[in-house]
Amino acid sequence: MMTEADNARDVEREEGGDEAARGFGRGRAILVAAGLVLAAALVAFIALVVWPHLRVRSVVREVSTGRYMEPAAIDEAIERLGGAERAVERLRGYLRAPAKYAPNRPGAAWLLGRCGVGAADALVECLADADAEVRETAAMALGALGAPAKNTKDAESALERALKDENAEVRAAAARALKRVRAAP
Repeated sequence: MMTEADNARDVEREEGGDEAARGFGRGRAILVAAGLVLAAALVAFIALVVWPHLRVRSVVREVSTGRYMEPAAIDEAIERLGGAERAVERLRGYLRAPAKYAPNRPGAAWLLGRCGVGAADALVECLADADAEVRETAAMALGALGAPAKNTKDAESALERALKDENAEVRAAAARALKRVRAAP
């Protein structure tokens, strides 16, 4: 037979069990919420970083294979990257990525040079790149800009430093570029 004390213990156990169950439910809710936050962060990372990088990589690959040689096709490639201003930003980011994640980097520098005056500062940055082919391409692109490159902060001094580059092709491209930039009105 159950005494009143036994009943009280049973009630106490049940209430404690309910509290434990509620605690487990709160813990599960916190884990689910944390999982949702992490999933949202991952989606945002993919949308803001990975996807644009892959788009740039695709366009750069096509440029490097010679698909974009006509002016209209070059304009199309720049538009695929969001227009000239956005393309400069995206190509600059691409060129800052490690080479193993950003193949065909000289093609990216070449396309950067086709984005116009807004790319001059990014091209100056490329003159300090570890890849000689990227440096050479950047020098040629600055020379092609002519007068706008002359008005860019540090363009002439960066090209002058490139005249002392260890790579002969970079030095030659820098010399030609300086000649064109200085001859510009």
